Amino acid sequence: DLDIVNAGEFITYLLGESESGGYSRKEVIDNVEKIRKDPYYYVELFRDILAEQASGALKEFIQEIDIRGLDINTYEKLLNYLLNQSQYHEFNREMIYQLLLDLIDIQDTGEFISSLLRYANDRILAALQATDPEQFSRPIEVVRYMLEAADNYGYTENDILRLLLKIMLERKPLEAGLTEKKGFFTGVDKPLLIKSLIVINTIIIVMLILLIYRKKKNDEHLSRQGGEKP
Repeated sequence: DLDIVNAGEFITYLLGESESGGYSRKEVIDNVEKIRKDPYYYVELFRDILAEQASGALKEFIQEIDIRGLDINTYEKLLNYLLNQSQYHEFNREMIYQLLLDLIDIQDTGEFISSLLRYANDRILAALQATDPEQFSRPIEVVRYMLEAADNYGYTENDILRLLLKIMLERKPLEAGLTEKKGFFTGVDKPLLIKSLIVINTIIIVMLILLIYRKKKNDEHLSRQGGEKP
């Protein structure tokens, strides 16, 4: 298991593994540059995948989300936006979780719980270990239990969302018939692709911070230059 905790370590790892991973260092640099120039690209891709899987009012709403206008630049922000908006539209929160479960596509509840246990943090792990798996007949019932137990075990709804995203990306890393839009690390071994997608939010956030910092420094430099003029 890769012990990678930030975007810099991840990019360094990718560069080091390029020869054995079946991709070039240039591809890594080009794709990082793509994220720097357009941090919304992969969130829009994820939105399209959700819309393709959804139906009815939820599908229509997802298709109309203005990712850029609403400054939704991570997967979690997109899911939180959907959850928050559910009270105002003809779909509910459980439908959004069911949509994620449909993308995960694990029908067997025992297999789903095993996947949760692989990635769960200590608090969610404690909640899962405190219950009888036999009482659940469908994965959505397990999700309901995790949501209900959150306060008692000290984890948040975002922890659950991250957990479901990791499982989804392990099983189907952005594969929803949208091959014409896929370009990120094409040809890379699947485990590496999975890791790249799991931490892509971190990369996006780091790139945004760097851009904001550089813009601030440039503005300060220009301001000083303006003040120095006679």
